[in-house]
Amino acid sequence: MDAASDSLVLENDSDLRYYEATREIFGSDDYIILALTSGSSVLSDSTFSVLQRLSAELQRLPRVESVNSILTVPLFKSPRVPLYEMGSRYKTLLMEDCDRELAAAELTHSPLWRNNLISADGRTTSIVITFIADPEYTDLGNERSRLRRLRDQGSMARADQQKLTEVSLRYSERHL
Repeated sequence: MDAASDSLVLENDSDLRYYEATREIFGSDDYIILALTSGSSVLSDSTFSVLQRLSAELQRLPRVESVNSILTVPLFKSPRVPLYEMGSRYKTLLMEDCDRELAAAELTHSPLWRNNLISADGRTTSIVITFIADPEYTDLGNERSRLRRLRDQGSMARADQQKLTEVSLRYSERHL
C-alpha cells in the first residue's frame, strides 16, 4: 500500500500544496510510526524485551536514521531530576538505574508521552522510525511541486509540460 501524501489526496488539494511548500522549506519527513500492543503492560519483562529486540533490528536496517520509543525518550521523574540537571542527568528505560515503576507512571501521565508514545493504559506503545533523507527523491518532489504550480497557474510552457511528465515518472519510480 502506498501511503505517501500525494497518493492519499487529490493532486490539486490545497492542504497537499501547503504540505509540499513546507517540505520545500523544512526538508524531508520520511518516517513511519509502528504500534505495538500487548495483553499486559508494555513495560512487562516479556514485552519490554520484544520492544528492545525490535528496536535494535529496525535500527540495523540500511535506510533507518533513528528509532525512538519509550525506551529512548528522556525521563525526568524516574527518579526525579532537578530542573538545572535535565539536560545531562535524565534517565531512559534502557539505563540500569531507571526505576521502571516510576517510568511507567511518568510515561502514562506525562502530556509529552501519554497518547503519543504510550497509551494511557500502558498496553500500546509506538516506535517512531525515521529514515535517512534521500536528496534526489526530495529534489524530484520539489521540482514536481514547482512544475505543478506553474501548470495550475496556467503559465506552463510546452517544455515544462514534458519535464513535469518526466519528473513525475522519476519521482514515482524512486518512491518504489
